[in-house]
Amino acid sequence: MGGGGNVMRGMALSSLRSRLWPWVKKWSPGLVFAPFFLLLFLSFSFEGESEFYDEAGRAGLVSPSEHDIQAASTESAGGGFSFLLLGLEKSGQGFSATNSNGDVEVSQDSPKGAGDSDPESAPSRIVACNDPTVEVKQATLYTATRSTAAPPNASSGLIICFPQPPPPRGHCMTVDFGLSEPGLLRLASNAFRMHGAFRVVPKGKGAIRFEFTTAGEGVVNVEIIEGKTGRRLLNKEFAAPSILEAFYRASDAAVLATTDAPGFFSGKLTYVSNGARGKGKELFVADALFNRAQAKTNFGTFCFNASWSADGQGVFFTSDKSRFNNVYYMDVAAGDVETVARFRGSNLSGVQSPDGRAIAYVLSATGNPEIWLGGRIGGKLRRVTSNKSNESGPCWSPDGSRLVVTSDTSGKPGLYEVSLDTGKLSRIPVQVGGACSEAAWNPRDPERIAFTTYFAGRFMIAEHNLATGKTRFLIRGHFDSLQPEWANDGRHLFFTERREESTRLMILDTKEDGRQTAIPLHSEKFGNCSQASFHYPSSTE
Repeated sequence: MGGGGNVMRGMALSSLRSRLWPWVKKWSPGLVFAPFFLLLFLSFSFEGESEFYDEAGRAGLVSPSEHDIQAASTESAGGGFSFLLLGLEKSGQGFSATNSNGDVEVSQDSPKGAGDSDPESAPSRIVACNDPTVEVKQATLYTATRSTAAPPNASSGLIICFPQPPPPRGHCMTVDFGLSEPGLLRLASNAFRMHGAFRVVPKGKGAIRFEFTTAGEGVVNVEIIEGKTGRRLLNKEFAAPSILEAFYRASDAAVLATTDAPGFFSGKLTYVSNGARGKGKELFVADALFNRAQAKTNFGTFCFNASWSADGQGVFFTSDKSRFNNVYYMDVAAGDVETVARFRGSNLSGVQSPDGRAIAYVLSATGNPEIWLGGRIGGKLRRVTSNKSNESGPCWSPDGSRLVVTSDTSGKPGLYEVSLDTGKLSRIPVQVGGACSEAAWNPRDPERIAFTTYFAGRFMIAEHNLATGKTRFLIRGHFDSLQPEWANDGRHLFFTERREESTRLMILDTKEDGRQTAIPLHSEKFGNCSQASFHYPSSTE
């Protein structure tokens, strides 16, 4: 299964009217001129390096998705194209673009170079160029109408394209991919755009050049070269069970070699999403960029609170598949599931410490939800807290010696560190006034804890520094942001974005305070994904 990245969606006609009307009203002496202004707006050209914003201001795709991409990238002297197909009917004229050399054209009627892209369906869909390695010199926009076969969230009406302003210099390292093989170039472009430390530029224009080539079955070679001097910084092969995994390992090595910080691409996510039976939530596993995702359960009931084991071989999760909520452990490779907590009341979650020595459970066997500790899976449990309050969301420190939980002992949910010996709760004095929950301890900086807070009528994600006592918001906007989960690099944060009845997983680069833009890992129609847990393998050599 392909995963996603952000899908450029057409803006609805009503939204377009609301944006154009003040302009038309101001400058037009009468409504009779409105059609002229509208036609002028819809037919234009622009020069320079350009990509495309959706209505939320996000540009292009993050990574290919089988749900949204039905055409492969084409090749030319100027670079390549990736296509985004929104499933619009044949009567819509669509979108066309030419690159800087004029030797590649992408259009509704004739998507040249589409290869094995299902030529029967390609002409019936909008095709958009979004590969940042191509300098688009001209683009023309047309109207289109939505077909009955279109994805539920594909927009009808007018497809609007905005030229992207140059990214701010000084914050990103410019990188190009030289003579990388076409398939790997497409993966690299998507991956390094997502990272945040890099700005992808056309071939030959980067301060650093990453060249990815295959060197056998499941083997990818990465060569890193300084753009100005031609000095080679790295030339190394990486082997894995698949080309995709080998590429991730090579990319992580490229990140480490140029930023002195680890990459996160080789990591994996577990999360919950809509089940195939159309009801409940099932357990899924995907790579960090959602290029591959796989359902691991098919219970037809609800799974939640998924959490990787310390060794990454299994997942703890809660399910009501046996009528009541119990905590289970799944061996991901074998698919075997065993019950690890089945007591009276609600068995709500199990989270293993990073060192693998302890498992923190939330169980209501004695009445209200309390924290319990166990050693090995299925071993004897010890009660830690004994309160009249409700405890939830256990979160281990990176070394496994400390535990933070959510408790309403003061009347509203807040963050507390719990003594593993006495069960005493010590409040963490975060500097936000709303309820706080869902702590996530930074794996590289034990002084930093991300969490969810309710503020100004929405759920937002903030970060508290235990050393300085300061709290900052990491992401806040028009939609709920919750369930933070750090990547291994301590820089990127996965979280759930909730829009009314839909949810999707996002990734945020937290490096630049106040300048961050969260990127969706999949399209909204992918299946209401939430509650991500991340694991990075101990060795990617």
